[in-house]
Amino acid sequence: MNDAAIASRRQWGRWAWAGWVPELANAVIVAIPVLLAIAFVVDPYSDEEVRASIVDTYGVSSLDLFVAGAFASLGIAVALVTSVASRTRRRRRLAYLQVLLLLVAMGSLALQHHRLFERMGRVSKSSGGP
Repeated sequence: MNDAAIASRRQWGRWAWAGWVPELANAVIVAIPVLLAIAFVVDPYSDEEVRASIVDTYGVSSLDLFVAGAFASLGIAVALVTSVASRTRRRRRLAYLQVLLLLVAMGSLALQHHRLFERMGRVSKSSGGP
């Protein structure tokens, strides 16, 4: 074990087994926006579902975008603090990768949300809606 690993274990004292909890929490914070973005890559709603209920389609997409944005903001803040506070180049690179991953996930989710908005306009016009 190197000196950094020993110092890290001493920092936790009796709770040395809990040293992985911050990394696990950070992984969950990153996973939520990424998984939501992956879920919306394929159109989740058919034209009939969009025609039937705007609330059940666009409302859900809006809520997903909001939740993912909140978690992505938290994840970016954690990554920036980590990059400033870390002493190793590997952790800084991992923090920058986390920021990039979250930005790509949010961009993808926002694009899918916009596409759903455009599709709703086309479907509602073709069905004789407002």
